[in-house]
Amino acid sequence: PFSKMAGPSINVHEFDKLELKIKDIVNNKNDELTKMWQALDVNGNGIVSLAEVDRWVVNAFPLLDHKPALMRAFKTATLKEGDGDDWVERHEFVTLLRNLFYYNRVFKVFEQIDASHDRRLELAEFERGLPLLGMKLSAAEAKATFEEIDTNHGGFILFDEFCEWLAQKHCPVAGASVKKSK
Repeated sequence: PFSKMAGPSINVHEFDKLELKIKDIVNNKNDELTKMWQALDVNGNGIVSLAEVDRWVVNAFPLLDHKPALMRAFKTATLKEGDGDDWVERHEFVTLLRNLFYYNRVFKVFEQIDASHDRRLELAEFERGLPLLGMKLSAAEAKATFEEIDTNHGGFILFDEFCEWLAQKHCPVAGASVKKSK
């Protein structure tokens, strides 16, 4: 569970409470979901940009205001699970909400592993962080896994690479819809 992974920089109780509220709204597809969309789509044109989503998250859900997670959720909602354009449309809104929570969870784990706080993981950080992921690997296995994750061969694991790998190995959020890379 997320509660066991979270560090002191996030209020886990508040995050879990907000997640339950959003899950209830999404699962029940009630008027509250429509109100949320209307608050996001302030000009009523049926599409929202990354900047509009960012502003909405900052104002409505400050607990989810982690830019790498926001960018990843937006890309997933528009490019991977959406219709491939640069906008979130109403039919992609639930996907955006679901992925905002998923990628914020992943980001919090990534942040905990990233001891140098440079938003990239070195091999040593990755090895020390394996227990947070529930993994126990030999040094050779950890190095091989690190190299597998480091798809751009830059010598570091970037957040996007970490997300792709984690989603392929095990998606820790029940019901999260994250497609594997091709």
